[in-house]
Amino acid sequence: MLDQDKGTYHHVLNGDFTRKEESRTIYYDGEATFALCRLYGLTGDPVWLDAAQSAVEHFIEADYTRYKDR
Repeated sequence: MLDQDKGTYHHVLNGDFTRKEESRTIYYDGEATFALCRLYGLTGDPVWLDAAQSAVEHFIEADYTRYKDR
């Protein structure tokens, strides 16, 4: 669900796992990235850390700070 080249997630998939809707809520992006970090912590496999880094770089580029809690 992560487009690692862009650092973006696709939130909603069809039953056959094709992309249905790109995004639904910004909350999913943070939770998915947190899960990738946890996977890295559990396995030590840098593929998970690289994927999380790609997402975080997108967060910075797209100024996700505007979605902060108030």
